[in-house]
Amino acid sequence: EIREIRAEYLDEFSALDAILRRAKDSGKMPPELRAYLQKQMGFDDTPRRKGKKTLQEIVTNDYIETEKTQ
Repeated sequence: EIREIRAEYLDEFSALDAILRRAKDSGKMPPELRAYLQKQMGFDDTPRRKGKKTLQEIVTNDYIETEKTQ
């Protein structure tokens, strides 16, 4: 029942201020917050898609058909 009341009146900014204050006092950032910040800044370790390789030689249907007849 107490959790429901707290959840109903939760102020996210005050909660974030309290977490940041504790982190500054202790000198240690919570791992979840550190991971979130790194992700938001683009420093996360998620694998990136590799670019497609381009074709080295242009091949047309005429070229393939001439190769078959030879």
